[in-house]
Amino acid sequence: MTSKNNLKNLQIFKQKLVRLNKKEIKLTNIIKLKLEQMKKLSRDKFSYWFGREWIKINQGEKLAEVKKQIIKLYWKIKILEGKKPKYPKNWISEPEKQQALQFSLIKIAEIYLKDLKKTGKYFRACCPFHPDKNPSFTIFEDNHFYCFGCQEHGSVINFIMKIENCSFPKAVKILLNY
Repeated sequence: MTSKNNLKNLQIFKQKLVRLNKKEIKLTNIIKLKLEQMKKLSRDKFSYWFGREWIKINQGEKLAEVKKQIIKLYWKIKILEGKKPKYPKNWISEPEKQQALQFSLIKIAEIYLKDLKKTGKYFRACCPFHPDKNPSFTIFEDNHFYCFGCQEHGSVINFIMKIENCSFPKAVKILLNY
């Protein structure tokens, strides 16, 4: 009885996986199309940045949820098939990511930015990502940065990725080794 249920569940999961993969492709194409339209319709860098962030929030969250469902189904299918699921190369677990995000961006930035100064409740410096005469790179209290010159922004992980020119897993590993 159990093997019949497992076989039935396996077929159901594989059908769901096919549907979710199609949904992932559809959402990815929608996001690409909207980003292209946003690029054409934007009058300036700020409106493009704002539109891009809006698309990320509205469509990106849906895509992330579909990807999570795909991963869960993949694991269930592998377990039902009696195979041990393999972690992707350079797998970063959620606790490792959260631990890396706890690092103070200010302390990390002090290593890379010699001109970092506190101005009020923010820290400012010349941006390391583009030629800058006046400080346009700002670190906020909630541990994220934004450059008002080149619109580069993100968390401490994004900062390491950009400044070290490395991947997300490599950036997390760099932070965890500090």
